[in-house]
Amino acid sequence: MAEKKDKKKNEIIDEFIDHLWLEDGLSKNTLNSYRFDLYNFTNWLNKTDALNLESVTRSDIQHYLSFKFPSSKARSISRMLSTLRRFYRFLYREKKITDDPTLQIQKPKIPKSLPKSLSEDEVENLLDAPDINIDIGLRDKAMLELLYACGLRVTELVNIQLTELNLNDGIVRVTGKGDKTRLVPMGEEAMDYIQRYLSSARENILKNKKSKYLFVTHHGQKFPSSKARSISRMLSTLRRFYRFLYREKKITDDPTLQIQKPKIPKSLPKSLSEDEVENLLDAPDINIDIGLRDKAMLELLYACGLRVTELVNIQLTELNLNDGIVRVTGKGDKTRLVPMGEEAMDYIQRYLSSARENILKNKKSKYLFVTHHGQSMTRQTFWHSIKKYSIIANIKQSISPHILRHAFATHLINHGADLRVVQMLLGHSDISTTQIYTHVARERLKTIHKSHHPRG
Repeated sequence: MAEKKDKKKNEIIDEFIDHLWLEDGLSKNTLNSYRFDLYNFTNWLNKTDALNLESVTRSDIQHYLSFKFPSSKARSISRMLSTLRRFYRFLYREKKITDDPTLQIQKPKIPKSLPKSLSEDEVENLLDAPDINIDIGLRDKAMLELLYACGLRVTELVNIQLTELNLNDGIVRVTGKGDKTRLVPMGEEAMDYIQRYLSSARENILKNKKSKYLFVTHHGQKFPSSKARSISRMLSTLRRFYRFLYREKKITDDPTLQIQKPKIPKSLPKSLSEDEVENLLDAPDINIDIGLRDKAMLELLYACGLRVTELVNIQLTELNLNDGIVRVTGKGDKTRLVPMGEEAMDYIQRYLSSARENILKNKKSKYLFVTHHGQSMTRQTFWHSIKKYSIIANIKQSISPHILRHAFATHLINHGADLRVVQMLLGHSDISTTQIYTHVARERLKTIHKSHHPRG
């Protein structure tokens, strides 16, 4: 009996993790963190004989957090509560529970930690540490002096190019976050060691190689630096390792607690070109019922910029073919009316006129898009269909569950649509989320210019 309940718990957690991957495109490490927190919670439930995740009350969650409090920091408690909130919101949206037990549970206040600093004597000792009688030591001395004199980030320091250095005026042009540049005075000490490094050590390190960067290695490359994403991955590995040692009682304290991950810049969403979208939409075989259904789904997904969950949950009563609009229920149960466009309407009408009844085979369903079992299509099933059709369409790039939603927004902006209109159609509560697509359009223009302009 216990094994059966454990299996059901794992299935619910797996479904939630699939939802996070499909809807938010979260990384494997983030998904593992969610899974780790939920497994810890279910293990605690097992010990307290509260075996059903779906019958958990607010009191149960408060007891769990109070149980964890003596051995966990406020930041860890806050993360656990965030995981449980997302999990129970998901169960509530999927109508697996009638009340969200995490409502009105307050997060603990996380004290802001003061940045660690060095005393002036400690800085002096650090700056004096390199051996300036050897080339590498002189390079390192110049780097430390410039780092301290200008208050640079390490990434800014290692990316400084020779052309950005002005020794006559004693300033350096620095490129920071968001590609913003600033002019920073260097100070006499830093300038002195940079001049000494440039006069001999840099050429000796390069050994007849060429480099545009100020600080170089023997390979003729800029001084290496790890990207924020790599640092974040390394820290995630260490966190998991030390959590394991802590659980196994091999250590008494987790040394990774309160170490902040670096901020990872948001990557631009991947999109498809208009030709690629056409090829994808033409991939299903509309001469068979399943193909006609999939064609209608793809057309509606692209025409309305829907999330996959929104698409598969559309009910017949939410479709208005006379006015050409569909009522969509998005995140937080917010509804919006979205125009469908003639192409999508045409294929939906063709699907409804014959294919839907043939698929159902006398079964009944309130959902627009159905399977042979008389149920709505799952997100996972539709996602596998998209992957299959992308292969047929000969799309080379790896595609995400949001690919047609991204294409919808990008193509609208490329054709001059107002950003506020795109925001409403996508159902974004904040326009800053929509603004990412203006960057996609801009990057596309740069690529076209580079490819076709004689001076590109």
